[in-house]
Amino acid sequence: SRAAALAELLGVELASDELALEPPAGGAEHPVPEVVRAVLPGAPRTWHEHDALPTAYGELDWQVAGGTVHATTLDGLARALAWAAGAWERRGLVAALLLEPERAGELLAEADLDGT
Repeated sequence: SRAAALAELLGVELASDELALEPPAGGAEHPVPEVVRAVLPGAPRTWHEHDALPTAYGELDWQVAGGTVHATTLDGLARALAWAAGAWERRGLVAALLLEPERAGELLAEADLDGT
């Protein structure tokens, strides 16, 4: 992965290798909106909404565990979906689509011009 390559280049360990996080339990399952799946074809079809994602290391906004997306905020959901889909660079677009789905046409046109 690009993260692993960057960690090797910098001579540091991946956080995922250093921190053992248990997959979160529960959460309300929701479908990933179709407009998001259109820009993240590798994204899972569902995600789990949580009030909180506490860990021994602090509170998380998102986590991807075993391919399952967990999030507490829309921004966290955008990041988790982009990470799960292997398209981290699209997290801003996904956040905008989640926040303002009625602007999908405009947002997708701008993203096309940006080349993202």
